[in-house]
Amino acid sequence: MRRGRHPVTNVTVAFDCRHSAESTPSHNFVAQTIDFQFKKHSAMKIQVFADKTIAQIQEDFSQVFPCLKLVFFSKPHKAYKDSAAKHLIADRTQTLGSLEKKPRSGELYIEPEMPTWQVERLFEEEFGLHVQVFRKSGNTWLETSVTDDLTLEEQNIKGKASERHHFEFVDPLDYRERD
Repeated sequence: MRRGRHPVTNVTVAFDCRHSAESTPSHNFVAQTIDFQFKKHSAMKIQVFADKTIAQIQEDFSQVFPCLKLVFFSKPHKAYKDSAAKHLIADRTQTLGSLEKKPRSGELYIEPEMPTWQVERLFEEEFGLHVQVFRKSGNTWLETSVTDDLTLEEQNIKGKASERHHFEFVDPLDYRERD
């Protein structure tokens, strides 16, 4: 599941734009400079082990995506659907091994350009863990089920943008996203 990495690179290119042998000497050569910047794609590695806690996985994820958080549930959810609050696992000290009958261990590579739904599915398929990505919106956290097609990077940018807004009404409850 690991994709190649692309370093940040600037390239300057000069084009020879001679159209034909009949071109006038003043139009034989046109130099043009174009700068390309390749985005740096760096995968984060999350190590999943039975004795790791929910809080440890959440902290690993939030170090790369500070405006997103992984929330764990006891039951799976369907794509583009929210998870029932009654299935929320509130105890962040719970170990991953206690969430599954047959705990699996390994590494999960997550890239910023992955869509949200894909990350949620990877946790489910690879480790049997039911997670939802939540995005910061002012002082609350929104479940991103409606915007599951957005990449993690796009979700994180939306979360950062919401920090610049001042909200008068502050309620500690989580709200379901309804874009």
